[in-house]
Amino acid sequence: MSNWIYFVLIAEGIWAICVLIDKFVIEKQHIKNPLVFITANGMMNVLILFLLPFLGLTYLKLHELLIALASGVFLSLAVIVYYKAVQYEEISRITILFQLGPIFALILSYILLGEILTKTHLVGFFFLISAGLMASYKKIKGSFKISIAFYLMAA
Repeated sequence: MSNWIYFVLIAEGIWAICVLIDKFVIEKQHIKNPLVFITANGMMNVLILFLLPFLGLTYLKLHELLIALASGVFLSLAVIVYYKAVQYEEISRITILFQLGPIFALILSYILLGEILTKTHLVGFFFLISAGLMASYKKIKGSFKISIAFYLMAA
């Protein structure tokens, strides 16, 4: 078996542990506001600043810095919406909805990059959408409705 498979399994295991910790902290309302939770997580990243003197760094150009800052802002917004979705739905459903990200990459690569979509891409697109929709349906008062978490995760 290839060595990379071990790294994939380790990464998925760590991700599963992090998701369970997120759900525990939010569900038990140890931290009620997702903005506070992401701020606390972000503060842990400040520890990386202590490693900067030991790394060979170069200065960023202004447009590269702006892109990095915009990326950080959008990531923070996405994580806030993710934590909000965790408040509304079971974590097992949220992890399925988290996989909607590649759908947007597929669509944007087609629109912005002119990438040609193969039948395999479209079949994968269909399965991801189907899984997301099936995971987000809930029976409420005798009828099936799409969970608010689906809309939050799609955002």
